[in-house]
Amino acid sequence: MCATGAAGLVLEGRGAARAQTVTAETAPVGRSVGLRVTPSPHVSPEPEAPRAVPMSGDLPLWVAPGTGSRVVVYLHGFCGEPSRADEWARSVQPLATVVGLTGNVPCVDRPGRFRYAADVKYLDYRIRKAIRSSSAALERSLDAESIVLVGYSEGALRAEQLAWLFPRRYSRTVLMSGPSAPAYEHLARTERVAIVRGQREYSKSYRNAAGHLTRAGLAAQYFELPGAAHGEFGPDAARVVADIFDFLLAD
Repeated sequence: MCATGAAGLVLEGRGAARAQTVTAETAPVGRSVGLRVTPSPHVSPEPEAPRAVPMSGDLPLWVAPGTGSRVVVYLHGFCGEPSRADEWARSVQPLATVVGLTGNVPCVDRPGRFRYAADVKYLDYRIRKAIRSSSAALERSLDAESIVLVGYSEGALRAEQLAWLFPRRYSRTVLMSGPSAPAYEHLARTERVAIVRGQREYSKSYRNAAGHLTRAGLAAQYFELPGAAHGEFGPDAARVVADIFDFLLAD
């Protein structure tokens, strides 16, 4: 079932994309000394369910609690919704808390949906406020000065602009299905950049951009979401996002 919080944020759903990973380790039978070693299966802890977190004077946040102080901020697409991050957040929760921030400009023809204003400095303020609100709700400190930023479509455009203006704060960035291939001058001071497209989207200039960034000395990599058209993460989003974060958080 789906549970809906304030401002219509979907808290749970798309269960097929959220299958938990179970691993098992079985020790061999110790025949040489007549001992039998009992198998000891290990099951990965179930991540906490996403929740709506209030933010004073603003729309509620979509938060998937994770471990440690690292935070991933998700910026949705044009007239999208932050709860779409539910399709891949479970692969990130063992590493970080995912905070989905709703846009602040109402979509005229889609009641209850929002887009992001062009004021990037104000968006940075909202993100830092969102992290403080999430820290208070989770009763633990989240790092607001070293943020992994994930933007989709219009959110990818805003993420690129944030990385340009505040490269120390947004040093590791994921640009998913942006409206245009990212520019080197916007990302030159970032540490790591993942450029992501759906398999059913045009990709040539985005692949080329990743290669150009790499040749220019940046840690950049191109990733593809199998079976995904624009506006979709596809059926294999959790695995691809896990690979992206392996790259992003590598030493």
